[in-house]
Amino acid sequence: SPYMSVGCLSPRTVWYAITEAIERAPASTPKSKPPVSLHGQMLWRDFNNLIAHSANQQHAGSWGQMEHNVYCRDVPWSTDTPHYLEAWKKGETGYPWIDACMIQLKTEGWIHHLG
Repeated sequence: SPYMSVGCLSPRTVWYAITEAIERAPASTPKSKPPVSLHGQMLWRDFNNLIAHSANQQHAGSWGQMEHNVYCRDVPWSTDTPHYLEAWKKGETGYPWIDACMIQLKTEGWIHHLG
């Protein structure tokens, strides 16, 4: 949530709101379990934050970068195919899910973390 990422909404508040909603739901309502449930998504968020903190402790500023990041694998990306990069940026890869994410990113300035 963009509201959680900037501190307008606390993870604890969200966690307990999810718990209360689950408890109020009728017994016949299907309930998912982690990792696909909302609680699971909250756990994943905190796991990712801990990994980012750990990477930055080992080499400051390394989270979000491949160089010096112990959690990233160096992938030998091809540099001789700039048209693929441009197609990706424009949302014109031919893969509907990827294209939809890139179009949303370009239009709205963000995409869901599963995108």
